[in-house]
Amino acid sequence: MKPLIIDVEGSRDGHVFNYDHKMFILGLFNGKDHWIFPIEWDQQPYGHYIQQAQEIIDSHDLLIAFNIKHDLLWLRRYGIKTQNKNLWCLQYAEYCLSGQKWCMPDLDTACKNRSLPGKTHNIKENYWNKGKEINEAPWEEAEAYNKNDLEIEFNLFESQRESLKTSPKIKRLIWEGSQDIGITAEMEWNGIKYDTNLSL
Repeated sequence: MKPLIIDVEGSRDGHVFNYDHKMFILGLFNGKDHWIFPIEWDQQPYGHYIQQAQEIIDSHDLLIAFNIKHDLLWLRRYGIKTQNKNLWCLQYAEYCLSGQKWCMPDLDTACKNRSLPGKTHNIKENYWNKGKEINEAPWEEAEAYNKNDLEIEFNLFESQRESLKTSPKIKRLIWEGSQDIGITAEMEWNGIKYDTNLSL
């Protein structure tokens, strides 16, 4: 299989179904080549970046991300098709590999637990935590942040694969669960908005 890491950087609150929120950066990495696209980063058109991203995704057959449903929904919102692709959710894999004890794994800790390099850029702390959006950072800084995430996610995937060589049943659980996450993303995208307050 040809694996591809996907990593989206969006608005501070990051809710894909709130159309005031935006995808600012889309990063892709196959272990060799990086593609980091400025989507709604500024006032420049980004349609050609969407087309390029689609072509790259189409040329790979395994999509990998940490909390992959988040990334799939953002791609879907911008018209990028990922249906019928094999999926691997790094976050779900960490949950399974912990014996289902680590309920909300985070990327930095997951890497450090495996003695892998973690995040080297804390752009979200410098901007999000101060009420700013990521696109208020210099592009070079934001690009480096996304590139770092892509690389450590790839390293985490390789480490997980190594761990699973002697655990075929857990590997199958992660594989099937990751495909189910893709189905959940489809359900959320195509579902009906539920008004909890009205229902109550």
